[in-house]
Amino acid sequence: MAAVASSAASPFTRGTAGVRRREIVNHIATAVMTGCAALAVLVLVLILLYVTINGLPALNLSFFLERPLPPGEVGGGVAPAIVGSIVILAVAALIGVPVGMLTAIYLAEYGRGTFARAVSFLIDLIAGLPSIVIGVFVWAWLVRHFVGNYNGFAGASRWR
Repeated sequence: MAAVASSAASPFTRGTAGVRRREIVNHIATAVMTGCAALAVLVLVLILLYVTINGLPALNLSFFLERPLPPGEVGGGVAPAIVGSIVILAVAALIGVPVGMLTAIYLAEYGRGTFARAVSFLIDLIAGLPSIVIGVFVWAWLVRHFVGNYNGFAGASRWR
C-alpha cells in the first residue's frame, strides 16, 4: 500500500510542461526588462554626449574666473557661484563639525539616561530626513525671518 501511495501524483506538483512554460516566460520577461534598461541607459548616454559635445567649447579659464553677464549678452562666467559655494561650505563646516564632534563625544563617553536617548533619537530622526526638506524648513523659518534672503550664511545655515 505504501508503494501505491508514493507513486500517485500529488495535486501540488506540476508536470514538466508547466515548469517549462514558467522558464520560457521568465526568459522573455528578463529579456524585455534588460532591453528596457539598456534603452534607458542609451538615452542617458546620448544626452550626456550631446551636452558634452556642445558644452565643451565653452569651458575655458575665463568661464571659471569671470562674473556672469546680463541676460542676452554672450560670455560670462560662474566665479560668484563658485565663491558662494565655498562660503556656504566653510560656514556649514564651522557650524556642523564642532557640534557633531561634541555630540558624538558626549554620546560615546557620557551617553546614558533620558537626555542621551532623546539626543540619539533626534539624530536618527534628522538623519532620516532628506536634505531638501531640512533646507526648505530652515529657509522658511530662519532665513526669511531672521537672516535675510541672499547671502552665504543663509545657504549655510541648514545646520547639517
